[in-house]
Amino acid sequence: MKFKSTESLFARIRENLSSYTALGLIDEGKFFFEVKLFINKLGISMYEMDEDIIHLKDFKGEMPCNFYLLDSAWLCSRNNSSTKTIDNFQGKTVIYTQNTCEKVIVPSCSDSCQKEQVFDRITVKEYVQTQPYERQYIQPRLLTLGNKISDGVCTKECPNLFVSSESDISIKRRGNSYFLLSNLKEPSIYLKYYAYPTDEETGLPLIPDEPIIEKALEDRLLVYFFKNLWLNDDNPNVQQKLGFLTPIANESMAEAEYFVKMPSFQSMINTTIRQRKRYTTYESQYRFHY
Repeated sequence: MKFKSTESLFARIRENLSSYTALGLIDEGKFFFEVKLFINKLGISMYEMDEDIIHLKDFKGEMPCNFYLLDSAWLCSRNNSSTKTIDNFQGKTVIYTQNTCEKVIVPSCSDSCQKEQVFDRITVKEYVQTQPYERQYIQPRLLTLGNKISDGVCTKECPNLFVSSESDISIKRRGNSYFLLSNLKEPSIYLKYYAYPTDEETGLPLIPDEPIIEKALEDRLLVYFFKNLWLNDDNPNVQQKLGFLTPIANESMAEAEYFVKMPSFQSMINTTIRQRKRYTTYESQYRFHY
């Protein structure tokens, strides 16, 4: 599914509510949280699979700002890592981070049989003043997740819910942010997760580029605006507009929810690609090929 900025949607709302815009009553900053709730209501099909590595300090680290649901979390052992350092690495500012997960093929001989042993390797490159700082982690291991499915921080198929490990993690929400806690003091943890669609430049939420979904969001934001206006002013005119718009918003929301559940050829292809990419992470780390 394609996504786009909310700029055109907000511009249309300002135009349709020009009298309120002239009075300075429209605060677009308050709309963004409602946009996130709207995308959340439409379900996991609105999210893309993303990955990141976080480095915990004193048993705690902040999750990526676009985090929605955990797919899997893997411990990157420092004992099995190789590091290439640079002399002029300055401070902790990271301008660009690239994360990849790949396979390393190591030929081995046993009797008369030629085998290839496959290991997982995660490579992280951080660019500071165009100079790379590279870390490679071999054989990542699944961590036990202490959260329950009812906590709403992971998918039902998350393998961390079912694995037994000497190291564990949990995900807690603090305000609008999520934090990952561990019994390890300073681990490096590789994450695969479903991410909120956000603009890389501004960090603001993106919306699906589909007329049915955009119409439902516009109706929802209009109801949200007049609801807040009515709570702060008992003007019967505002209450009348709210009563008129609410059933329209409910109807358009039902249409949007039905639309996202309808499979299309392209969406089925995208789902297949996403699922294939997801389950390659769970392949055996010691598989032999003959």
